[in-house]
Amino acid sequence: MIPIDFYACPMCQEVNEEHRTYCKNCGTWLLNTHYPAKLVKQSRFSRPRAYTGEVKQTWLIVLVSLVLGAAAFLALALTSFDADKGYAPLHSWGIILFLLGLAFVVLTLISALVWAASRGRYATRRAVGLLFVVGMSALALGFFLSSTYDESTAAGSRSGTSSLGGQGNSALSGSLRNEFGVYGLQLGDSQDKVISRLGAPTRKDFQRISQGTAGSVYDYGNQLSFTFLNGRIINISSRDPEFGTKRGASIGDSFDRVLSLYRGYSMNTNQDHSALLLRDRDSNLLLFTFSYNRLNSIQLLDTKGMNAISNSIWDAVFDRSIKINPDGTYQYPGSLN
Repeated sequence: MIPIDFYACPMCQEVNEEHRTYCKNCGTWLLNTHYPAKLVKQSRFSRPRAYTGEVKQTWLIVLVSLVLGAAAFLALALTSFDADKGYAPLHSWGIILFLLGLAFVVLTLISALVWAASRGRYATRRAVGLLFVVGMSALALGFFLSSTYDESTAAGSRSGTSSLGGQGNSALSGSLRNEFGVYGLQLGDSQDKVISRLGAPTRKDFQRISQGTAGSVYDYGNQLSFTFLNGRIINISSRDPEFGTKRGASIGDSFDRVLSLYRGYSMNTNQDHSALLLRDRDSNLLLFTFSYNRLNSIQLLDTKGMNAISNSIWDAVFDRSIKINPDGTYQYPGSLN
């Protein structure tokens, strides 16, 4: 217990807490200089009546804080579990749970410290504890907003257009950066995050990005691969039918279906119509490749990171613009094979 002084009444020897000026038993003034109260060692009184109430209040806060903190951490562990890949990295909601759990656990220590500093004045402890919880909640909210902010939203609102193949088509008005992902992995994620989510790759390789610069390629079987530059994902490629784009394009879809899903977007294709390319203002490319008019791979690339792959190369390969007629049908530059 936190130390507190007790004084014995000079008249009736009743033990009184240090904040009392009159004896609670006989009413004698304890500050009388002729008959001063005598200091009594705390060890003689294991459970003083007035002190017990403050102790119960303090430890009740401690107990509630620990229970809430443990519940928050348990919820974090349960919600971050992936049945296929084990425990996943924290998402924005996971960060909130972590901060709340941390807040309640730290509040346990704060409660004891404030109680000691305020000599058991409950109002002071309550005010400080409330301010602490409000501060941690504000921190959690700020962390949530910063972690969920999509930079592509700001990029999509910027003015200006770009073109492919000299066709004069405007680039996508929205960002493609988060249009496709696998197992919650997106462009810009780290190699460590990929390994923690999927484990070690089945094959590692290197890919030349620019003169003197090479990127790492992680293959997970024949259906999934990642390319990294400076430890960050710049290319996600998938042949797995389990994964599709946010607009619903998935492996096995026809060329026309993919076109219909991205109606209103500027699109280019190659000479034999075996691929379809979409591009945004941030140099992110969404590439669909087809075999016998069926989608067999989806690829999302950050060409800003792959600085050696110039726009002229993409322009040369995907030099045919697909136009949408007023009736909603598509006009291809040539006939489909």
